[in-house]
Amino acid sequence: MRDIFEGKINILNCYNKINKNGYVVLNQKIKENICDEYSAIINKLTPTKKRVELSMCTNLLSKDKKFSELVFNDQILTICQKFFNLDYNKDLNNSFQLNAIHSRKIDLPSLPQNLHVDSKIPGIYPPLYASIIIYLDDVDVSMGPTRVIPGSHKIVKLPKSYSEKKTKLITGKKGTVIFLNSSMWHGAFKKINDKSRTIILLTYNRWFVRQNFANPFNLSKKFISKLTKKQKQIIGVYNYSPISTDDKKLSGSLNEINKNFRMIFRNKVKNYYLK
Repeated sequence: MRDIFEGKINILNCYNKINKNGYVVLNQKIKENICDEYSAIINKLTPTKKRVELSMCTNLLSKDKKFSELVFNDQILTICQKFFNLDYNKDLNNSFQLNAIHSRKIDLPSLPQNLHVDSKIPGIYPPLYASIIIYLDDVDVSMGPTRVIPGSHKIVKLPKSYSEKKTKLITGKKGTVIFLNSSMWHGAFKKINDKSRTIILLTYNRWFVRQNFANPFNLSKKFISKLTKKQKQIIGVYNYSPISTDDKKLSGSLNEINKNFRMIFRNKVKNYYLK
């Protein structure tokens, strides 16, 4: 897998800033040419006859495997590993998995997004989710940058309207990466121009938390067969228990049971693949 970052990320420094402030802007950006590649794919996946305020593409990994180099990037996964630990020097094995990877593109001026927490649970510790925002365009104050309230990941309350005055705007060049604690109060600032602004939102969660999409059943068998054991763990392959139904009793080896589970899942849940 190619190296998508311009250089080495200072993992310890990022870890300390996330713990203190609830977020960090990584000291290394994703390469501009790679951002352009991602933008081109997203534009093909979200074709519109006219410019719109917001267009989204969910579940990017199932639509183009190019995004696997983001999902499985060693530097991103190392930060996640440390983030989900209770101690920087003591790694928890198989502690987290991919939750989802989406894109959001705003073409027109738009109102600010309400401040919110991705985990839906303010102030939770240990954290349940890591949210990673990637700018695929240069983002200044007029482009609707992400805004945060430093330290709010420790507040056991949901944000109120009066909290808006305390926000810090995060501007940045193409390739800027923001790592957020899931309990961080954040949201997009108002956008006042008609330039396109595209971001990728990549989220990971603890292994026992339900994924937005059942990733092991949403990706092709061929794709999953080529993954390493660690990559399968990140996708969540080992985090689904076999099931039994009234229609068919499951018996046999674990591999056979999981194969039957896949078949039942795809037969029962018609919309398992969301375009």
